[in-house]
Amino acid sequence: RLECCLVVLIVVAAAVMAPLYFLGVVDFGFGSSGEHQQQQQPIDMDSSPITNTGDSNSGTKQKPPPGLKGTSQNDVSDATSELKQQQDDDQIVTTENTDVGDTKGPNASNSEESPKAERTEAADDDKNTKETTEDGTMVNAKDTAVQEVKDDAKDNGISSPEEEPSATDGTETQGAVETFKEEPPVAEEEDVAEEENTEEDAGAGDDTESSPQEVDVGTAPEEDAESLPAETSEPTFVPEPTYEPTAAPEPTAAPTADPRPHDVKVFEVLDKVSGPDLHVDGTPQNKAAKFMALTDPSGPRDISSPLFLQRYALATLYYSTAGDEWMPCLGCNPNARPFLSEAHECLWVGVMCLGTGKVVAIDFGKDGIGMSGPLPDEIGLFDSLMRLSLPNNKITTIPSSIADTPIVELEISNNEINSFPTSLYGKRTLEKLEIDRNNFEGPLPDFAAIPKLEHIQAQYNSFTGTIPPSIGTRLSKLRSLDLSFNSLTGGIPTELGRLERLVRLDLDNNSITGNISPEIVSMHRLITLSASNNMLTGTLPPEIGGLASYWARNGLLRDKIIRLDNNKLSGELPMELSDIQDLVEISLHGPENRFDGPMPQSICDIVTLSIFSVDCSVIDCSCTVACQCIGDYTPLTAEEATDEAAAVDGVNADNNASADVQNADVTVTVEEEEEETTEVGSDIMAVLKGISGKSMERESSPAYKAAQWIVLFDPSQRTEDDPRLIQRYCLATLFYATGVHRYLTEADECSWNGVICDENTRMVTGINLQGQKLQGSIPTEIGYLRYLKILDLSNNNIGGIIPNSLGQTEIEILLLSNNSLRSPFPESLYNKESIQQIFIDRNLFTGGQPKWVLMPNLTHISAFGNNFVGSLDPKMGSLTDLRVFLLSSNQITGSIPEEYTNLVNLEKFEVSENMLSGEIPAALFGLPRLTFLSLANNHLTGKIGRLVRNMGSDWSKEGERQRKYVRLENNYLEGRIPDDLGQVEDLYLATLHGNSFQGKMPETVCELEVATTGFSFALYKFTSDCDNVDCSCSKACQCL
Repeated sequence: RLECCLVVLIVVAAAVMAPLYFLGVVDFGFGSSGEHQQQQQPIDMDSSPITNTGDSNSGTKQKPPPGLKGTSQNDVSDATSELKQQQDDDQIVTTENTDVGDTKGPNASNSEESPKAERTEAADDDKNTKETTEDGTMVNAKDTAVQEVKDDAKDNGISSPEEEPSATDGTETQGAVETFKEEPPVAEEEDVAEEENTEEDAGAGDDTESSPQEVDVGTAPEEDAESLPAETSEPTFVPEPTYEPTAAPEPTAAPTADPRPHDVKVFEVLDKVSGPDLHVDGTPQNKAAKFMALTDPSGPRDISSPLFLQRYALATLYYSTAGDEWMPCLGCNPNARPFLSEAHECLWVGVMCLGTGKVVAIDFGKDGIGMSGPLPDEIGLFDSLMRLSLPNNKITTIPSSIADTPIVELEISNNEINSFPTSLYGKRTLEKLEIDRNNFEGPLPDFAAIPKLEHIQAQYNSFTGTIPPSIGTRLSKLRSLDLSFNSLTGGIPTELGRLERLVRLDLDNNSITGNISPEIVSMHRLITLSASNNMLTGTLPPEIGGLASYWARNGLLRDKIIRLDNNKLSGELPMELSDIQDLVEISLHGPENRFDGPMPQSICDIVTLSIFSVDCSVIDCSCTVACQCIGDYTPLTAEEATDEAAAVDGVNADNNASADVQNADVTVTVEEEEEETTEVGSDIMAVLKGISGKSMERESSPAYKAAQWIVLFDPSQRTEDDPRLIQRYCLATLFYATGVHRYLTEADECSWNGVICDENTRMVTGINLQGQKLQGSIPTEIGYLRYLKILDLSNNNIGGIIPNSLGQTEIEILLLSNNSLRSPFPESLYNKESIQQIFIDRNLFTGGQPKWVLMPNLTHISAFGNNFVGSLDPKMGSLTDLRVFLLSSNQITGSIPEEYTNLVNLEKFEVSENMLSGEIPAALFGLPRLTFLSLANNHLTGKIGRLVRNMGSDWSKEGERQRKYVRLENNYLEGRIPDDLGQVEDLYLATLHGNSFQGKMPETVCELEVATTGFSFALYKFTSDCDNVDCSCSKACQCL
């Protein structure tokens, strides 16, 4: 009877289980040879008993494959590559239905699970228990929960790659599965130790993207590929570098199962933002994409990161504006890293970021860095960019995409732009717009359509048409408007008078006509009203007395300026001008300004007035010391000029006075026949006239004004026997001559702005007025500052010549860079042993070079950016103390003299952008202290001397390190690049493109360490014509 029962039970069991077996629901473990069994077999990369505990028919526990056992979380990514290789070796078959994070179908429970997802469950349930099996793997005690997951997967069926999971299934199933994702077998104590550290990251299991520790086992559906994070080229996860002062960037997302190469995915993502240009070889977009995909020294970037596109946009900016030709940024952080370096882009030169790592500003300083070409459309990718400052370059285009940024300040002065982007119309973030000194033509842009503008600089263009009245009605926040030096016509709209915040209005040098309305001259915040060189007519309204009244009402001091010279104004001067407090300048001169009537006494009494210019044949302004008669006096005769020159030497032929100012002791001898006068200050005037001669007789001269100030207005009341009277007068003359007489005070002259005195003698030894907006010229009286050692007037707008009287001083350092000075160079400095440094670069010097050799103690010569001609003087080889010689951007011809190899202390030698020819002296390359050699853009021939290996070798002998720069591009050099170049200690830059070098890249250069930080002494850049000499063996290579 028992046997019959067993037979019945077996028959019943077979009848029930057979359909389930053929449906694939039950697996009896009979092998995997069947087709059906093979289709159901998952990729077994990371199985563990936690999956098999829910399967009562599993006869054995599957061990994890080699490469995962014992690994930590940070090493899981490393194991991925090894496991995938093992798949190929073992010919493991992947079913079509296997997918990343696929939770549907019978194989869902066997798919790879994230180790940190299980820790999420552990963090949520402290009572969750675990057991350790004999082989050391971890078994979760919640078997029932695992079985529920399997049942849910079975109920949902098998999804095809084309099917997207429903919102309900995707949320419900994924959450359950990721909570119990399989974990590679690790020691129990390691798991417990890491559990707390990864608890915060465990929440990422609810996200659709894989975490950096997840192992990718599937092949993503094709339509989902674009949404997946990029697969890094290296299995080890490397976070983005941190940077200062912003916060650390977000980490790179995890590798995914997308099998396509990283560069393919990069191009696919960037195609959406750059379009067809991305795929044209040689375009800036193409170069930037290749940089991101292949050559970025920081390694592959996560294409899903919001910082990925900004790094690409910066690279595109670099390639679009000839980044390989950029010059050093003088106004930037000296610790900044170069563009396209391995550093985070927020550390690149000129780039500033928010705490989130987003670029907020790109600013390369006021001097320019040599950018050329159009700004790329990719500039619009900077979704946090508020400031773009690129003045003094050769940029040709502003892209319309600039409107896609939250731009606040756009500064692109002095470029070559001819079109204004209309996309900026309606832009409510833009406040500052500087587009002056470009190539704009036609009507003014519709500034009124940019409602938040506060500053507009559009001077020095070729704009035509009229000034739109809408500027006055719609730009209520406007504070500064400069439209000078254009070709504007029509009148000054009265609507501009509505600009209650306008502080500066400059309309100089246009063709503006009509009257000046009362609304304009009474603007209560306007401190500068400038409309010189136009065709304005009519009279000055009496309402002008209300100009800039706001400041006085609020007790604020502001200098007020009115410039209306060279127009067609007429009528009497309104006495209300005296109501303008702190008025320092009134310019009304010009042949067609026909003012009439007497000079109002109220104007004569304005004590703050420094300049009152007028045609004195029409209005006599002699009642004020500010009077300048322009247009009514004749130039000096030859005899007068001779007398003035004689006065510089302390001898005046007219008054027979002699001035001996040596050691500041002044003695004035007057002819006995001359009748003594009792006028106040007559003795002082006699002393001062002995210095300035007849130039003091002209009331418009700085000497006359300085003398009047000394005698009548100087509260210090110096006497003629005061040994420091002359230096006070000479400084006052300099200040009047250069337009900064506002610095004159009752205080001791040693406390005046920019004046340096000896602490003991209180005699002037230095003047530093660099960058003070000086104009005019340097007066000859400066020669009477006998103890002057340093004169720094650089970065101003000083014209004229350097006075020959400077040779009478003890000048050591002469800094006059970036002005408008002209030839000749003062011969009085020749044979002057005290002079050591001369900086006259970026001026208007022409003709032959100064005779440097006649100043034997020179250590620094900087004369680049002029128009000097002639050849290099071989005798300069005798200036053995010379350390810096900069003569680039002139018109120098001839060859480099062999004698220059005697300059053993020379550190910087730059003669680029001239017309030099001939061969480079071989020994020049090997000068022992040379760190910077620039011979680029000439017509030089020959080869690189092998002595280059000795370049700057003395620095290391002295225990110092100095970067070495070799710039030889764009010449006619030939031959092989010598191995010796790679032996230059601390070689940082070598630019050799644009020549005819041949052969292989020297191994010594290929093996040089490449710079990875901005502080490195390793090789940063090596340029070459790669068709002739392929430098790709070095990561510093740039093919040009």
